[in-house]
Amino acid sequence: MKTVLEFIKPLRSVFDTNSDGILVTSRSGKIVYCNPFLSKNVKMTPASLIGKSCFYLFSDLDTLEIDKKLYKRFSYTSRISLKTLKSASLLEFNVTAYHLGSSDNPIGILFIFQSIGSSTENELFSTKKHSILKVMDNRADTGWIVSDVQTGKNHFISQGMEILTGWTKEDFLKGGWGFGLSNIHEDDVAKIMVDFQENLEKRNNQPFVHDHFSWETIFRYKKKNKGYIRVKCITSVLERDANQQVKFLIASFSLQSKNLSEV
Repeated sequence: MKTVLEFIKPLRSVFDTNSDGILVTSRSGKIVYCNPFLSKNVKMTPASLIGKSCFYLFSDLDTLEIDKKLYKRFSYTSRISLKTLKSASLLEFNVTAYHLGSSDNPIGILFIFQSIGSSTENELFSTKKHSILKVMDNRADTGWIVSDVQTGKNHFISQGMEILTGWTKEDFLKGGWGFGLSNIHEDDVAKIMVDFQENLEKRNNQPFVHDHFSWETIFRYKKKNKGYIRVKCITSVLERDANQQVKFLIASFSLQSKNLSEV
């Protein structure tokens, strides 16, 4: 079994650029990783937090109790307040926690911090405005996700994703890419991330040349009710920003084979 640090190593490039706070701890609450967004808000460097107890920063987060609750709920959400060590200001976050690794024998806890008032919904990708999204939302055999590659946020989740994985629309919206990618099996995630970075770089370096080509990946994905399924993901560029860099991606997810047992 990999350590928590080994587990998240392939994901750090994505975690680092995520516009939500990401904190990774051991099950006992020792901080293993803190992304720049969160460390900037608490006015400390990521390096200065490594090895400290989560309680050092967030007295409202009892990691041992959360660890127990995650076995029953699979996710845990709370609203916390933080008075930073170097400022008199009070910060408030909605925090969602998930186990890292297999459901039976997790290796750590992933915390996603969203600032109070920030919305996980995006009217740009509303089924009320786009009939094609409504059609996607009604398909039970395929799950769809529209996400912002520059912020690590998900903006549209179809009902098919819940049917496929058991995780709800709210799980994917609140957890963003941090949650989504951390559910990929530990033996598959490094290859998937290399493939993703290569395809994204190709499309950013040569705008529009590869846009009409999707890329396909197959990997094991953790279900909410334990166990893994093998899924096929097909990803395409949906929209670019003013600098012609990839902004939104759309991906479809479908079952590739029978369920796999927990590793």
